[in-house]
Amino acid sequence: MTPSLQTPHSGYHFSPWLPGRFFEGWYYRVTLPQLGESFAFMYSIEDPQGGQPHSGGAAQILRPGDRYLWQTLPDVMGFWAAGDGLALNHCRREG
Repeated sequence: MTPSLQTPHSGYHFSPWLPGRFFEGWYYRVTLPQLGESFAFMYSIEDPQGGQPHSGGAAQILRPGDRYLWQTLPDVMGFWAAGDGLALNHCRREG
């Protein structure tokens, strides 16, 4: 991606050496002007080292017509994100 098209602050900022709790989220909005509609996708991760009461992730979608969908992702060990660009993934681990 060219630098002029890079989303600001799109990298993952977690460091296991920082003390205290951690939260990071990404928000994307897509507008379809020809339809007069928008939808948004939000993804978040909290306490990604795991083993904490609030450790987990969430995926949320705000659909046209203010319809809202969400899914919690309690297994943070399946989460991955790039520190220098917009790339993230949350795989379900087979157990």
